[in-house]
Amino acid sequence: YSDINCILLEDVFTGTISGQAEGTTVYYRINAEDGPNMNSTVVYSFYVPKVFTGDLVSIYDIQGQQDESPYEGQIVSTTGVVTGNFGANYFIQDGTGPWNGLFVYDGGRNPALGDSVIITGEIKEYYGKTELADVVDYYFISENNSLPEPYVVETGNVSEEHESIIIKVINANCIDANYQADFFMWKVDDGSGILKIHNTAVFEYEPTEGLAYDITGPLNYDFDEWKLELRFEDDVVEGSDNVSP
Repeated sequence: YSDINCILLEDVFTGTISGQAEGTTVYYRINAEDGPNMNSTVVYSFYVPKVFTGDLVSIYDIQGQQDESPYEGQIVSTTGVVTGNFGANYFIQDGTGPWNGLFVYDGGRNPALGDSVIITGEIKEYYGKTELADVVDYYFISENNSLPEPYVVETGNVSEEHESIIIKVINANCIDANYQADFFMWKVDDGSGILKIHNTAVFEYEPTEGLAYDITGPLNYDFDEWKLELRFEDDVVEGSDNVSP
């Protein structure tokens, strides 16, 4: 913790914080003095990022283009952009398209959407879902990165290759709006089969049965079923009504 006493130089206040080790969070406040008067700011913080020097394994390679990861049980480092944060877990993705998403089970951090990160942890198969857990290291690279473009799929044709990537279904008709009866999940069908839409703790949408929707979000797999996880308001847009009376 540091108190910074500022010097006024041509309407610009300057102060110095001594060098800090990487991985350190510096807490500071600014004291300004003008003769007999003195004022202090609130306490701010700054995280000194760590520099990664290890080897990276791509998410694509971790997924392995198969049901179970070839890296299961191994400690690896991988990188991606955060595409959805649901508290104790979040999704990262490296590029657009199949096999490029990964579920991260990590209750110790709260990354923002668009954060570019490097994460080190163990690859596990949790009831059929490939995930990175038991995180032992975390590197923040940058913020406010663009999210990958959604990969358009049909509701009845989601599969292992779409696990944990951002997908989009188009003109999917809501066939069951009673999400309270099914663990906050409502059902849509674009004519190819049923997909469940999960009203999460971070965003809940009130669907209307019989209306069609364009829906975007990370695809999750648990309890032996696929579900699209909602993140924010723009994830659900009313589509065209293409169902005949």
